Amino acid sequence: MSSDVEKTKEQLENILIELKNALKMKSGDPNGPTYQSLRKLNAKCLLNVNKHYEAAYNFVEALAPSVRTVSTYRCDRTYCESEKKNKINISSVKFNKSDVKVKHALESDDLISFLYDKKNRTCFQEMVSDNSVDSASNVLNKTHTKHITDDDAEMLSMKTKLKELPDEWTVVQLTAGYDPREQWETQHVIKTSVKDFYITILKQQFLDLDKEDPFTVKISPKVIHGERPLFDELNSTLDENRNVIENNLKVTNNSTSKYWEKRSDCDERMKSIISAMENKWISGWKCLLVGKIVSKTLIKDIDNYINRICTENSIAVSPLQKMLLKILFSSAHRIGPSEASLMLRKIYMEYSKAKNTGNDLCQKCGKISDKCSDKTVSNDEFKTYRKAFIDALSSVTSERELNGLKNCKRGPVILLMDEKLDTFPWEVLPIFNGSPVTRMECLSVTYALYKEHETNIKNGYFQLKPASGRFLINPGGDLLRMEKRMASFMDYWCPRWEGEKNTLTKSELYEKYLQDSDIFLYCGHGDGSQYMNGGIERLSGIKSVAILSGCGSVSLRPPGTRLLPIPTHSYFHIATCPCVIGMLWEVTDLEIDKVTSMLTSLFVPSTANKAWGDVGKTQWTKGILDLKSGGSRHGNFAWQPDLLKALSTSRRSTSFTMISASIVARGLPVLIHPDYKPV
Repeated sequence: MSSDVEKTKEQLENILIELKNALKMKSGDPNGPTYQSLRKLNAKCLLNVNKHYEAAYNFVEALAPSVRTVSTYRCDRTYCESEKKNKINISSVKFNKSDVKVKHALESDDLISFLYDKKNRTCFQEMVSDNSVDSASNVLNKTHTKHITDDDAEMLSMKTKLKELPDEWTVVQLTAGYDPREQWETQHVIKTSVKDFYITILKQQFLDLDKEDPFTVKISPKVIHGERPLFDELNSTLDENRNVIENNLKVTNNSTSKYWEKRSDCDERMKSIISAMENKWISGWKCLLVGKIVSKTLIKDIDNYINRICTENSIAVSPLQKMLLKILFSSAHRIGPSEASLMLRKIYMEYSKAKNTGNDLCQKCGKISDKCSDKTVSNDEFKTYRKAFIDALSSVTSERELNGLKNCKRGPVILLMDEKLDTFPWEVLPIFNGSPVTRMECLSVTYALYKEHETNIKNGYFQLKPASGRFLINPGGDLLRMEKRMASFMDYWCPRWEGEKNTLTKSELYEKYLQDSDIFLYCGHGDGSQYMNGGIERLSGIKSVAILSGCGSVSLRPPGTRLLPIPTHSYFHIATCPCVIGMLWEVTDLEIDKVTSMLTSLFVPSTANKAWGDVGKTQWTKGILDLKSGGSRHGNFAWQPDLLKALSTSRRSTSFTMISASIVARGLPVLIHPDYKPV
């Protein structure tokens, strides 16, 4: 048996060596699923030998490689354009003989075409590196997004980056498991057949990065015989929703009831999906997604309470076990008794030796010994541990201990989302309970965007002074009812904003509004990029918070068979846009108008006499508002300067789950500056 164990250990080490060599060949210019797949496989193998930090690094590197590569080249291109615009003498750059083509490209307008050739890219990278071109104005600094071939150096810098990010943030990554079919199957096929995924905690209130490493938990969703896998069910529901909305244009009096039946059916299916995500997928591990408690006193009380339980019952726990217990207790009011009991068992059985550095393998299963700890731990010790902490949790949920925990204020959660998990509506899981939640492509882009706005970020929030606002409503001219509704809202709530409605937008207006305003509202089809002159990839210098209320405005749509998506919101982030609000899938105009107008009214300060929620809207579709009914400026929906909390509240303004679950934030947490007063 021992020889089999040694053989298994040796095989894993050999696989890791081969993967490291393969990644060295790919990491210079990664741009697709092959690199991503190698990183996931490497992370999976590293977890099997209990190397949590190295595994976390590989999971981090697996996300959005194409976005990072595009961001790097966008920085280079912007730098070259600024050199030409400012008429800086190109001869000041030290060219060697191999740089002749690069010089010619710089002097022409054909740099993008030039960079399509791999040899040209290599030559260009060398020239840029030699001349220390690391940043360009109005786009993300490539120093933070470019891939480095030295994994060891990057691994060390990852923890440094995490420490630099605001302490108020909780940073969690969700990564789909390794699937060898990624090498030949389409993104659509892979997306519907994910068997497991991983939750990686990168920054958390109880994770001391000076003493502890980020850690990863594998989630294997329960598959009940006879039930459709959740990925299939989600995609089927979204397909049905799309068909229902598209066919709405053909609705007649005879088919109206059938239309609403299908809408209702889609809604019920989405509710079931959300319930299954929380109860059948992550179950008790959902406590890992909860944001940081703002009260330092309450955090200290949780720490003291765990220590007291251990001391009074003579319970010895490892540092990782103690951290997991703190996380569990901080979410005690959001986890059911059966889930809590299961979590206590997992924490005791599976993490008692998580800090083992000997990499000993169990002779029975060939895995790290702590994975089989339930076969070796003392049953009496476990019973003492289990009873003590179940009683302690009961005291917390009944508010005999840690009073104030149930409704305590929490900081923002940053979800780093794998493309294959991105379509799921994570933000509406009950575990968040109205907490501020936003998404980002990956850690590198998050860090780069943070560094871009670092001087304007305080207490974990981008401080916004919305002195100027811009809007584009129905630029295509074919959404007349939506136009009347949203135009009447803007006239009432934001009368000083500038904008256009019901006109084929001039090609430069979309970009100009994004660059000139503090908040930009787009109401029309899609994300509005169809009105960009020269393509969305040329965006730069976006300072506004963008609200894009079109169908699928922040969705991921793979551009080809195996290519990874580079969506509009990623181009916004590359252009330094602090935050984008949009839709994950198709929506109907009336319901999304309700949500968008409520979000804007909650977040944007106004001198209007009544809260938008108290304004009569029986004739809103005609553009008529009833301002004579009861209510005041401080009505049922009070002003909320936190954009993410305002977004969470605005979801309640529609009765359709398919609508409320579709709207998400991508970017930095945003807060109206405390000193700002509307005029």
